[in-house]
Amino acid sequence: MTPEKSEQIIVDAHVHVYPCYDAAVALWALMDNLTAIGPGAVKTALLAERFDCHFFQALAEGRADNLISDLNIQVGAEPGVMVIGNQKSGEKLFLFAGRQVVTAERIEVLASLSDAPIDDGLSVEKVIDKVLDNGGVPIVSWAPGKWLFKRHEVVAHLLARYSPGQLLLGDTTLRPVGSQQPRLMKKGEAIGFGLVAGSDPLPFTGEERRLGSYATLIEGSFQRALPVSSMRNLLRSTPLKSRFVGRRNHHFEAGQRLVNNAIVKRQGLSRPGKGPSRPSKGAISMG
Repeated sequence: MTPEKSEQIIVDAHVHVYPCYDAAVALWALMDNLTAIGPGAVKTALLAERFDCHFFQALAEGRADNLISDLNIQVGAEPGVMVIGNQKSGEKLFLFAGRQVVTAERIEVLASLSDAPIDDGLSVEKVIDKVLDNGGVPIVSWAPGKWLFKRHEVVAHLLARYSPGQLLLGDTTLRPVGSQQPRLMKKGEAIGFGLVAGSDPLPFTGEERRLGSYATLIEGSFQRALPVSSMRNLLRSTPLKSRFVGRRNHHFEAGQRLVNNAIVKRQGLSRPGKGPSRPSKGAISMG
């Protein structure tokens, strides 16, 4: 039996494509940024779509007609993945379905590798169990203030309730450069839980350019003919052979993003918009 080939796989583990984004800019950012911080690695991204976002479904059904670019989009070899191809360079990006769920405790759980709907407002354990039952990989995502006080105890309980390989802990660009690794993230890593990083863009126009800017570089085997199965095996492996690559925000940049997000949310300014995009000629073909 031929041993499986080991290679590098770069994963943006926290991707949003909100309706207010220029979707072509978002996909090009993913391609370009992941190539820059993980040259030669297999490029992958895990969607974390909230309840009102259905970008993956739109791609799968050929309804993303606002995409104008030299990209080719094809349904992957397994359900739950789309393959985004650069028609000029031949490079490919594997984009995996996934949901973001806000639990009763106001903790974010990313249901990676599963597009099955899960209602917001359930307990965090129910959400994680549903993700596992659906064949997904749950990621408990850090966010500013969301692992403090009572929620600190909730996340600590999860590290005792579940085993490494059953769930991951997620880092994002919003954890400022120079800040200490969160205590629970450090503890989780010490007892064998895998850590993954993602860009986690916010829902206002212009944030789509951040996609692929912060990610996880994993050593392992990735079978193009079985991309979902391969990614699931990689993320569930213990120990997870990985390291963070790319960049997080500095304190001022992270703070400004959060302020802008609060303004947009309060004033309802988030809406589809164009803004500068990568020059291109051909329309995307849906294969």
